[in-house]
Amino acid sequence: HPSADDDSTFFALAANGTGSSLHRPHFAPWSEHARPARFVDHVLRAEDSPVVGMFPRRELRLAKRIYAVATDGQIKASEAEEYAKRVSNEAIDGIIPRDGARAYTMFSGHEDAQVFLASSGGKAIVFDASEIRSQGLRAQGVRGIQLDDDHTLVGAFAIEEPEVVLVTAHGYVKRMLLDEFRPQGR
Repeated sequence: HPSADDDSTFFALAANGTGSSLHRPHFAPWSEHARPARFVDHVLRAEDSPVVGMFPRRELRLAKRIYAVATDGQIKASEAEEYAKRVSNEAIDGIIPRDGARAYTMFSGHEDAQVFLASSGGKAIVFDASEIRSQGLRAQGVRGIQLDDDHTLVGAFAIEEPEVVLVTAHGYVKRMLLDEFRPQGR
């Protein structure tokens, strides 16, 4: 049995940009015969979208901001407390992807962090998260990286370490110091 301060609630973001809270009863105990619950069975408007980001609610209470990113390079910053206080199954818009785009991921970070975004065309950008003002839950977001027409976003995170390991679509691996990326404006 969980203790009174044990919060087993998660906030999950689906690829269509819809997010919702998931609670412990939604997760069947793992066993050979258990029937796993589907995210879409618990969240309105999720259709058959896969989950692309998930945060324990207790982690949301510690974070300052949550960043949601779409495959077209758009990024949205919201105050983490906006997500942490959502405990119902109400579906909310984590990010509203533009035509043909999907939500890519969510990550946490402080307002003074730097953000790294990478494209399928091999381009990357590092910029100060303070360039993105916090927006309400229903906001669409702003452009984080300019992408060519046939490219998509393939990486996004708040910088926490001095280096990054990049992996190409063909399996090549390269380790780079993040200082090699000149911080610039979105």
